[in-house]
Amino acid sequence: MNKFESKIEDVYAALLRGEGSAGQVAARAKTSASTAIKNLNRLQKSGRAHIVRWESGPPPSRIWIAGGGADAVKPGPMTEEETRRRHTEMQRERRNPDSTESGDRVAYMSKARTYAFIERVRTVPQSWCSPLEVA
Repeated sequence: MNKFESKIEDVYAALLRGEGSAGQVAARAKTSASTAIKNLNRLQKSGRAHIVRWESGPPPSRIWIAGGGADAVKPGPMTEEETRRRHTEMQRERRNPDSTESGDRVAYMSKARTYAFIERVRTVPQSWCSPLEVA
């Protein structure tokens, strides 16, 4: 078995451990993402792997699984209404940082320095004292 065939087998063995994106499979196979993608496409052509679903995001990512079967249909582009709704949600999160999971760690585009300073002040313990207090 040459080096090329062993990489395909490493990627296939990683797929046998569970489904995943190309990046997840690459991490399990201990190879680069580009090598994993090439080998996943080769496995797909040979009928040893297929796309089980697509995860949303720009662009949608393939979730691979070992075994033959029909590939999941790639979702179409977002409609104008979906795009507008997603944009509105992002704007709402930027305006209301308390609604996000990150809590205080929010960076606005125009106020990034201010919020970064507030976060730094909250997290760094103030163990220093003024030279006037020491004397």
